[in-house]
Parts: sequence; C-alpha cells; structure tokens
Amino acid sequence: MSRIKHRLHDLSFKYKLVIMLYAVVVPLIFSICAYLYYTTQSSTTETLSRANLEIIKQINTNLEFMQVDISDISTYVSINDDINRVLDEKNPNRDSNQIAWEQDNSMRFIMDEIATKSHIKFVALYAENGLNPYYITTDTSVLNSDPAAVRSSPYYRAADAAGGAPVWSRVDQKDRQLFELNKSTKIMLSRMIVNRTKMHNIGYLVFGVDESYVQNIIGSAIKEGNEGISVFNQSGEILTQSGEISPQVSQYISGQLLASSKTAPTGGSFADYKDSYIYFSRPNATGTSIFYVVPKINMLNSLKDVAVVPVLILVGVLLILFPISFFVSAIITKPLGQLCYSMKKFKNGDFSQRVDFEAQDEIGEVGQCYNEMVSNMKELIDTTYVLKLRERESELSSLQAQINPHFLYNTLDSIYWQALTAGNVEIANMIYSLSRIFRLSLNRGQGMTTVEKEKELVYHYLMIQKMRFKEKLQFTLDIDEQIYNCIIPKLIIQPFVENAIVHGIEDSDTGGTVKVFGRCEGDQLIFTVEDDGVGMTAEQSESLLECRNGDVNTSKSPGGYAVNNVYERLKLKFNDDFLLKIESEETRGTKVTMVLPRTDFKL
Repeated sequence: MSRIKHRLHDLSFKYKLVIMLYAVVVPLIFSICAYLYYTTQSSTTETLSRANLEIIKQINTNLEFMQVDISDISTYVSINDDINRVLDEKNPNRDSNQIAWEQDNSMRFIMDEIATKSHIKFVALYAENGLNPYYITTDTSVLNSDPAAVRSSPYYRAADAAGGAPVWSRVDQKDRQLFELNKSTKIMLSRMIVNRTKMHNIGYLVFGVDESYVQNIIGSAIKEGNEGISVFNQSGEILTQSGEISPQVSQYISGQLLASSKTAPTGGSFADYKDSYIYFSRPNATGTSIFYVVPKINMLNSLKDVAVVPVLILVGVLLILFPISFFVSAIITKPLGQLCYSMKKFKNGDFSQRVDFEAQDEIGEVGQCYNEMVSNMKELIDTTYVLKLRERESELSSLQAQINPHFLYNTLDSIYWQALTAGNVEIANMIYSLSRIFRLSLNRGQGMTTVEKEKELVYHYLMIQKMRFKEKLQFTLDIDEQIYNCIIPKLIIQPFVENAIVHGIEDSDTGGTVKVFGRCEGDQLIFTVEDDGVGMTAEQSESLLECRNGDVNTSKSPGGYAVNNVYERLKLKFNDDFLLKIESEETRGTKVTMVLPRTDFKL
C-alpha cells in the first residue's frame, strides 16, 4: 500500500488530475449503469416470465382443442342410440352383429372422422355382451381381441372408476394388454359406455393418438435444448414429455406442483426449484396439466444480453472521458509546465527567464511571483557575484602578467639551443622536455586537455626522470591511440607517476619500473599507474585513501597532497561518476586505477 501511495505522489500533476477526474466520474457512471441494469433486468425477467406463461397457455389451448375434439367424437359414440342398442342386446349373434358394425351409419361416421384426422391412430369398441370388438388402426398396430385381457388392464379400471367420463392415459409401445402389436407409444382416451336407464356398463371405448403428434405440439414451443415440457393427466400420471427434465424435477412436479396448479391464477404461475424455473397454468377442460421447465442458466444468459447496454455505456463514457480528461488537465497544467521549464533554464544559469500567464488565477499569481524573484536574483547576481568574478579575473590577469609564459618559453628555448650548440645533447633534451611540460601544464589556462597531450606531458616528465635516475628507472607508456581525442582534466596522471617515482622507485636500492596504461571499455576510460617499488603498509594505504576527503597527513600518506588535488578536481568535474582506487602492498609496489566517463573532443 505504501509503495502505491509513493508512486501516486511521484506522478505528474497532469496525471493526478486525470486520476482525480476518473475517481469522481467513474463511481457516478457505475451507479447509473447499475441502476439501468437493475431496472432492465427486472423488466426483462418479467417479460420472459410472461412469454413463458403465454407458451403454456398456447400449448394448453392446442392440446385442449385436440382432446375436446376426440372427446366430442367419443361422446357421440357413447350416446348414439343405434350403437347403444347393439351393445345392450342380450345374447347377440356375433356374426350378424359384426355385419351390423360394418354397415351401421354411426360406425361409418367414425371411420370418416379417422380418415380426416391423421393423428388418430386407432379406435376400439369392446362390448360387454360378448359381441366381437370393433376396432380400426391406421398404423398397422394390432389390437387385442380378447375382452378378458382388456378388462384386466389399468386403463379399463380407470375408465370404469370414472363412471363414463373420458380418461386420458399413456400407452407405452411395449404394452401387451390392449395390443398384440403396438407400433408406437399412444396418448389414449378411454371411457365406459353406460346404459343410462339401468346404470350399468355396456361397452368400453378407446381412441388413440400417436405420441409424436402431441410431441410436435409441445416440442415446437421449446426455445433451448436444455428446456423441457411435461404433460400430466387429471390423475397426476404423465402423458408425455419433451426436452430435458431431470428425475428430481419430474418428481417435484408430480409430488407438489400438480396440486397447486389446480388453484393457479388465471394468468398462470411459476415455481423456483433448485436450478430451474417451472411455469404452469390451471388444468384445461380435460384435466390436463402442462409444466414448462426452464433452467435458470437460460434466464441468466438472457440477462447477459441485457447487461450489454449498461456495459457499453460505461465503456463508452470511460473511453470518451480519457481524451477529455487529458485535454482539460493539459490546459490546467500547461502553465505549470512552462514554469518548470523556465525554472530549469534559470537553474542552468539563464537569468533572463520570464513566464507570461494570461490567467489571473493562483497559477498566474505564482508566475508573477516567479518573475519578480528572477528579476531580484538577476539584480543581486549582477551587483555581487559578477563584481567578485571581475575582481578575481583582474587578480589572475595581474598574476599572469607577473609570470609571463612567453618569457619563460623563450628563455628555455635559448638555453636549449645553447646546450645543443655546445654539444651537450642530454642537457638539451632535458631542457626541451621541461619546456614541453610547462607548455602542456599551462595549456593556455584551460582546465581540460586531450588524452594525447596528457600522454605527451607524462612522457616528457618520465624522460627528465630517466635522465636523472639513469638505469635505476625503467618505464612503459602504453595508451591506446583510439582515445587520443578524448577530453580529460589536465594533470591527473602525472601526479601519480611522480608519486610512483618519488615514493616508490627513489627509495628502492635496486630501482624499478613504472607502467602507465590507458584504454577504453564501453563508454568509460580506464587509466592505471603501476610501480614495483617499495610499496606501502596497510596503514599508509588506508591513510592515503582518506586524503580523498581532504584529511591530508603527509607523515602517514606520502603523496597525499597530490591524491587530494586530483580527487577534488575529478569530483568537481564528474561528481560521483568516476572511480579512483589505490592498491598497494609493502615491498611489492603500488597500483592506481582511475575510471572516467568518456567524452570525445569535437572540432
């Protein structure tokens, strides 16, 4: 949390304004979208529920039309006087009555009805007086002609218990009580034909409808593959089912919802059971009940579409808000950016800086105060700092006038030529090297020089020392020519070479060797000065390193002034972007390493 807070503090003011604007607007837009989603969700849920109840009503109407139509035909047969006379006849002649069945106008009417209603697959009429049964099938199914087997079936017993009222049942394809061969599952109406005078059964009438016909009526209403519709008769037995309905849901419907459906509101109702919504209405005129099972996931999928609009609004507002917020924040922070830019230039020494803000707000007041501050600072610098600089420049000019470099160079040149004329070449070379050292050291008053010139200075210094120590001093000067044009502070190598000779080689009885190397690695220059002289103790080496902080003790750190001088100049030039390392071991010599940033000379 603290890390995030720290990063927020480090952001620019422009981005802080953008974040602030989002922090205010986003919760508001989110609340509006949530409200829209809630209201739309409620409306959509209610609409879907009404649509599903309308589906139930439509299925109910279609099934009721089919069932009432067949029920009306069965009623016609049940009350027909001619049919009742044949069924009520005692000791009938089977053969003669069979002919009567075929020639009777009423039976011809039934045959005509079956011919016009392809969904009726069979009609059968069983007489209680022993007359051969009358039946017609249109799907090559074979009805059972044994009245005793038919009377033992549950369909017969249900019709007998109904006392002449129509009873709807499901006859499975494997049934062998009504059929000797059944081609398909049937939805069957069965009823007893009753002698109304004597109130006894005289016949058993059945009509069969292919289940596929009923499946087409209810299946066309199913919208998704995971939905299902169940149809139950007036006794709570399932007539048919289409789609997917789990056994648990079927058990819940038959165990609880059937009873509550009889008192359902006129517009229908629904039940929430586990992962499903179950829609139902009152039983139709035939006592048939219909239940439409819709998994909740379907409703959620529909609501996902509802959520698209609020989400699109939210995303759209956020996308539009992004450029607007940046535009507004840019207008506000532009003056601050100008002020920061001007302050940086002022920091780098441009004291003529000013900012012009048109607005008279708080930022405008800050700009006005800044302009006044710059003006006062410039006036202060002009009156104090510049005067001191001019005073020091005059002092320096006076000093340079006292020590005229041209006089010194000319004098050394005269001595050089006189020595050369006299044939003293060694003295001439020493004078020449000394002259070059002076010229390179003064460097026309410049504090920076090239690596090539610094190498030349070190070379002439070593040549003078070589003439002094003869064979006691050996040296190697190996500086890569690729870095000759690189710029470095002058006199940063020679002091360490001098220390190596004076404190390392001069005190050695056997003399020694001084090695100077220079190379480039990446964007860094690396210089090393090594000697194999007397070296230093750990205490002396540590004390010499302390000289870099200005604490010079010559008794403990020979050459400490030189180290401190070089370190201070490197510090002023490169800040902390350099390395100065001194390694020494007593009787084994000293190694000084300098690592500087590379800066190439540009003409």
